[in-house]
Amino acid sequence: MYLARDATLRRQVAIKVPRAGYFTTLEEEERFLREARSAAGLRHPGLVQVHEVGEENGVPYIVSEYIEGQTLADGLAAGRPGLREAAA
Repeated sequence: MYLARDATLRRQVAIKVPRAGYFTTLEEEERFLREARSAAGLRHPGLVQVHEVGEENGVPYIVSEYIEGQTLADGLAAGRPGLREAAA
């Protein structure tokens, strides 16, 4: 995940680019893009907004809303939250 600046709309965005070799088949890459396009149509305060999905020089990417804070992986590394904390 990369932090970038959308110069046109003057906002920070997050760009997700899978690591080289992440997809072992073309079908996996197509599924990644299809799911990202589906997510772009969702609107909910608990979901990160997807702004753009595409491919550049054969590399797929997702541009989404940037949310400051720790990643889910970092949060889980500190210990699993209780049921009430997870629901909040």
